[in-house]
Amino acid sequence: MTSLRADRRTVLGVAGSALVGGLFTVATHGTTDESATSNAASATWPMARYDAAGTGHAPDMVGPAGDVAVRWKRAAYGHVADPPSPVLHDGRLYYSAADRFLVVDADDGTVRHEIANGTFYSPPCLLAETAYANETLAVADRTGLLGVNPTGGVDLFGSSYRWSNRWRYPDRERDAHAPPPRSRPTPPPVVADDTLVYAGQIDDEDAVVALDPSSAERRWRAGSYPDPRRPVVAEDAVFVVSGRGRVRALDLNDGSELWRTTIREPTVNAPAVANGRLYLTDRWNVYAFDTTTGARVWRRPTETPVGTPPVVAGRTLYVQTELSAGPLLALDAATGETLWTAPYGNRNSTPVVAGDTLYLPSHYDLYALDIATGAERWRFEAAGSVSTPVVADGRVYVAGGNVLYALEAQP
Repeated sequence: MTSLRADRRTVLGVAGSALVGGLFTVATHGTTDESATSNAASATWPMARYDAAGTGHAPDMVGPAGDVAVRWKRAAYGHVADPPSPVLHDGRLYYSAADRFLVVDADDGTVRHEIANGTFYSPPCLLAETAYANETLAVADRTGLLGVNPTGGVDLFGSSYRWSNRWRYPDRERDAHAPPPRSRPTPPPVVADDTLVYAGQIDDEDAVVALDPSSAERRWRAGSYPDPRRPVVAEDAVFVVSGRGRVRALDLNDGSELWRTTIREPTVNAPAVANGRLYLTDRWNVYAFDTTTGARVWRRPTETPVGTPPVVAGRTLYVQTELSAGPLLALDAATGETLWTAPYGNRNSTPVVAGDTLYLPSHYDLYALDIATGAERWRFEAAGSVSTPVVADGRVYVAGGNVLYALEAQP
């Protein structure tokens, strides 16, 4: 009976969203047999960089440590210069970029659903615990956020159009008063403690909002955050870095400001929180701030520019510089001192850590490195620029140019 009530709510919510949100064309490929299972059916990788704290560290996930083979590859659509990261849930990969949203079987690469004619500006964020019968994916679009139903919505009267958005924030018609397309990347939303947090362009202002994941009802909004980066949520706080080097901590419950600080370099990357520290990179420095007070704990200059956020795994901080030959820096998270370096650079996608392996995108290549020494375990060359990867159940899922790959250990 619970499932029937949820399904009815879904239909009503979808219909309401359609009145204010417009229609997307949806094509369905293959079957939707819910009894189908895969090796990845038990794993969830809910958002880009894995967690709301932005650490990029998935300690319970296991990927291939030896040489890899392609289990499957799937052409996505037109070439994407900087492909976004997919997410994983219940044996399915979710991938959004440009005008398409794909739902792909993680075991064999079958496209289960494809939503076309959208404007998807960020990687998706999984909202598993909502009022609906199945998960919702939050994705940034040209006017704010969409709550996408990954099953493609419902068929009414045999129409070939399906309503695939459950809600929209702000709640308005899709193209009414829409700002022009954005020329800069859009930060993905994050979810933590039953709160969906987004930092980006809303109406005519860059702002931070906290929303109910089921309805997108706004809980609070904080404005004047120019050019914000991906927010992180940890320790009952939201940490936001914006242009001009502004760093702020907001209360997760009401959005009130807890502290603020400023760094000199305006080109700042998204932060990560672990060990009671906010770790942050700008173009020429790595920082650690106290999460309670905002006081700077240490600063470590770099000799080459940095264009990506840090990754934190336990007591080690990994920072990737922009040069093709690196260096990749492994730093002591307590002091900023160098533990080791390796010759792998990148300026778009970030690495992730799963188990004892660092999975590191470097332009058209994906590398697996030993986290303790930086020793290379394997290398895979993709068809284009490599996204931030997803690691689960002995596999790595990654986008390379216009191709999605599933990699696993060679038999």
